[in-house]
Amino acid sequence: MGSLHEQKFFEPNNLSYKYPLFYFTYLKGLNTGEGDFSYSRISLSLDHSYYLERLGKQSIFITYEKLSGNKKLPYYKLITGYGANSTSLPFFAAKYFQTMLPYQFTHTESIVLHFNHSFLKPLFYSKLSEPKISLLQSAGWGRNNQSEVKQFKTFDRGYFESGLSIENIIKINYRNFAYMGVGAGIFTSYGEHVSKNIADNLVFKVNLSVVF
Repeated sequence: MGSLHEQKFFEPNNLSYKYPLFYFTYLKGLNTGEGDFSYSRISLSLDHSYYLERLGKQSIFITYEKLSGNKKLPYYKLITGYGANSTSLPFFAAKYFQTMLPYQFTHTESIVLHFNHSFLKPLFYSKLSEPKISLLQSAGWGRNNQSEVKQFKTFDRGYFESGLSIENIIKINYRNFAYMGVGAGIFTSYGEHVSKNIADNLVFKVNLSVVF
């Protein structure tokens, strides 16, 4: 039996999926005496990860959401929460925009795509480090048909983000039970919703990983 040290971070494991996963959610709001919350909300998502021989692992996540019915819903009922750019959240959050503020945009209909390509082999392998590069691309489009639409910011012309992440810059052996990896990534947004100051469009994130 081999030792734990022989398990490489880049080796495929049983968390990879042979087939894509589909998720569907339907919510129905009711009209009560305390307020008109008569609306419908659907959410349809595709989540798929697969390996390309000698190239690495690719992951794609697409989600479509739509609200219909009442056009005067309160803010907290609308579709939002796409972003993970917060001083209280310095860590990389998968399936979120790293450069976008948590509630920067609000929609009644949106489609979002997140793509990640992780190179299979690390730049080098040592006892304390096993850096592996990942390239990330995200995009989103949305619209808002609320009667007070001017109150809300939308990415009707698209929101785009690219990133580069280096995982497992530091690798820690935890009591011969698991390896914990610490890395870092840099992300930038581009397109219509960017600042004229380039530095304002850059976000740095810490990423964590665990391999048993």
